[in-house]
Amino acid sequence: MNPIPLNPETERVARRIIWFETPAEALADPVRFMAYAMSHALHEDMKVIRRYVSDEDFRNALDRAPPGIINPPFLGLLEFQIWPFSIASAA
Repeated sequence: MNPIPLNPETERVARRIIWFETPAEALADPVRFMAYAMSHALHEDMKVIRRYVSDEDFRNALDRAPPGIINPPFLGLLEFQIWPFSIASAA
């Protein structure tokens, strides 16, 4: 997976998605960052991220996400239903 650059817009997104690390730390591991993004990003965040992340990068991040980051929400499996479908339909 290609690195996600640190610039003013990705810094803002990284600060919001992984609030407990510096943006540089958050973006240092793109697979982990994308796992958090798939769980916590807003639509506006994803619009920024998609400028730097390809469909293949998304698939890779989904396949290699560290355990415990992409968790099923309280009332369903929303993330597990949406992300594989949206990546497959974008291909």
